[in-house]
Amino acid sequence: MSASLVTVETHDDITILTLSPRCANLSESLIQPVNEAFLEASAAAQPKVLVDLEHVSFFSSSFIEILFRLWKHIKEKPGGRFALASVSPDCLEILQVTNLTTVWDVFDDRDAALAALAES
Repeated sequence: MSASLVTVETHDDITILTLSPRCANLSESLIQPVNEAFLEASAAAQPKVLVDLEHVSFFSSSFIEILFRLWKHIKEKPGGRFALASVSPDCLEILQVTNLTTVWDVFDDRDAALAALAES
């Protein structure tokens, strides 16, 4: 089930985790399989990770916890870098209110994120 919720790609030295349209409303029922997919991907991930949220219009605090754990894991790797792309306005507001936009790099789209991660 988790494989169909998260697509894992590699672009140069960047691992891209893209949530599927089934994750548009990232409710509690999807948290466990998404978490499992992220854990599996992070174990083999390149030191640079991009989470593409193009299809996500809502997420709960449980998903923020998943992102936070992924970020902590990635930043411990040499050259580790973590970014989010294509964040919906509602999700961006949640990240701003929690001040996570001061910790994580957030980009308007995948191309901008890939360009920034490639430069680092």
